[in-house]
Amino acid sequence: ATFFSDTQHPARRLINRMAQASNGLNAESGRDHPQCAKLVKLAETARTTLDSSDVDLAPLLDELDKLITERDERARTAAEPYIELVKNHEAMEVAQSEAQYWLKQALENTAEPEIKRFLADHWVRVMQNAFLIGGASSERAKEYDLTVKELLWSVQPKQTPDERKQLLGLIPNLLKKINAGLDSVGISTEERTPFFDACF
Repeated sequence: ATFFSDTQHPARRLINRMAQASNGLNAESGRDHPQCAKLVKLAETARTTLDSSDVDLAPLLDELDKLITERDERARTAAEPYIELVKNHEAMEVAQSEAQYWLKQALENTAEPEIKRFLADHWVRVMQNAFLIGGASSERAKEYDLTVKELLWSVQPKQTPDERKQLLGLIPNLLKKINAGLDSVGISTEERTPFFDACF
C-alpha cells in the first residue's frame, strides 16, 4: 500500500537499483548478457519472495549493491588508461598555450631576425617542454626563460669595458645552457648550427 508514497519502500529501492545496475548496457543487450542474466535471476527471485508470506528484500538489495559495485569497479578499471590519455592531452594543451604566450612576449624584446627565428622555431619547444614537465613556475622554466634574457642581452652593443668583460664571462655558460635546452627536445646539431653561426 505504501509503494508509491514511500521512496524508501524496499520494492522501490529494488527497482531503482536494478535500473542503476543496467546503466551502461547497450540497447541491444539481451537476456544472454551476463549482467542481464543476473538481473533476470534477481527479478525472478524477487517475484517469488513477494508472493510468499515472509517478504524480505534485504538480501536481494545487498546482492544488487554488490553487482553495482563490481560493475562500477570494472568501468573505473577500463577507463583508467583513457583518463590518463585525457590528462596528458590537457597538460600538453596547457603547456602549448603557455609557451605561445611566452613566445609572444619574448619576440617583443628583440628585433634581430635570427633571434626571432630561433625563438619561434626552437626555443618555444624548449619552453613548452619545461612547462609540461614542471609548470610555468618551475625552476626549469625560469632557468630557460633567463637563458633567453641573457641571450638577448649578449647580442646588444656593449658600451663599456665592464659590459664587454661580463659578456666574455657569460658566453661559455650561455652556450652550455642553450645547448642543454635544445638537447632536452632533441634538436639536432645541424638544426642549431646556423643560429650559433649567426650569433658569432
